[in-house]
Amino acid sequence: MLREFCDWADAIPYIAGNVMSEFNSNLPKAEFDKNEWTSQQIDERLTAAFGAKKAEVVAEFSKLQPHKKVQDVLFVDNRFRRGAKLMLARKLEKARAPVYSYLFTFEYPVNGGVTAFHCSEIAFAFHALNEPHTRLATGGAPAALALQDRVSQAWVNFARSGNPSQPGLAWKPYSVTGRETMVFDTVSEVRALDDDRLQALLAERRA
Repeated sequence: MLREFCDWADAIPYIAGNVMSEFNSNLPKAEFDKNEWTSQQIDERLTAAFGAKKAEVVAEFSKLQPHKKVQDVLFVDNRFRRGAKLMLARKLEKARAPVYSYLFTFEYPVNGGVTAFHCSEIAFAFHALNEPHTRLATGGAPAALALQDRVSQAWVNFARSGNPSQPGLAWKPYSVTGRETMVFDTVSEVRALDDDRLQALLAERRA
């Protein structure tokens, strides 16, 4: 059940978001060879998952995530994303302060590539990639360290001022019509992330 926000929260800025895979990551599925699949293997798995809707699913995913491999759509979350968008829309009904949305899509470069799993953005938000275990999991590469700076600075800025923007990375507030969403990855940017159709297709697969 979606509860109402307190009336005193109307003037408080708000951030809500997801990671790309949440609990549908390939981490528990042990499909760590996904980046090594041949074109035939990819096609077979997509056909098995989506049947006649395969082409539409791939087209929607590629439009939303142009930097990802098409097989990554097999691991896209189709449970929690809808709830986040409902919360954002509910907050906007009476909001007198900006509302922000994010999607974290960074692939952990370990075990052949692990799609963004539930809470995988937390280490970045707390600037904790130098912790030995986290550094091992995230690869300790310049791309990960640079993303850490982006994510943590956004969180610090939001805590300080209610605006998560930073030099070189403006974060536009979310609107129901524009779906402005910060996509955090090796290339971070705000996109009009209208993924309703993809989410509907993925829900059909789960049903």
